[in-house]
Amino acid sequence: MEFFLKELSKKNKIFEELREEYGTWRNELQEINKPFFMIPSDFKHIFLRDISGGALKLFLFLGFHSKYNTGESWYTLEQVGAFFKKDPRTIANWFKELEDKGLIFRGQKGFTMKANTFLKPYGFSFDEMKTDLYSDFTHVLQDVERSLSLDYKPVLGLLLNYSLKEYTFLLVYQKENEFPCSCFYNFDEETIRTLRAKLKKYNIPIDNFDIDSPITSSNNKIQTIYNYLMKYLDEQSM
Repeated sequence: MEFFLKELSKKNKIFEELREEYGTWRNELQEINKPFFMIPSDFKHIFLRDISGGALKLFLFLGFHSKYNTGESWYTLEQVGAFFKKDPRTIANWFKELEDKGLIFRGQKGFTMKANTFLKPYGFSFDEMKTDLYSDFTHVLQDVERSLSLDYKPVLGLLLNYSLKEYTFLLVYQKENEFPCSCFYNFDEETIRTLRAKLKKYNIPIDNFDIDSPITSSNNKIQTIYNYLMKYLDEQSM
């Protein structure tokens, strides 16, 4: 309430100071090159809504202490419990939740050996499908059949529409916590209508998302598609 009652000029000054303070802090982190644990935006859409606070704290703990190249750590229930000041049974429940969600694998080679805990990959990956100048619905159907044979389930078809001039089709698959995406460029409007009809037998939900810049002229198409996918998911979840 104290801030709300301040004059607008003072509010603006406080906001600007906070922006500068955060920017300075970020630059200092980069200069010192402090160790960090990366959590991509994918985590928000796949796990954040449903994960418990305890399991999330444990996931962060494991991330801060796992080997960079292997995602591996060797902490016992007692060691983790000592850090969080929790009993081993509580920590065991947190571990179980992370295992059930597919975020970690925890295994013990022998009775007297510490358990190995591995962080597991998750999130969206992208594959640009090589087609002719224009994509055809047959390219998409072939991709679906090939992916199904590898036990990847198609979960979403997203049509990225730029001003009714350029259509990019994104087909999202799921296998456990991994979501590989096939990207098809340059569809015409008639082919899109045929594609929607052909995909009905696979029960793939298809949605349209209007975008404000063409993908084919982007210097990094995959980055652009990923950003639009995150924007779409944000709008669907809010």
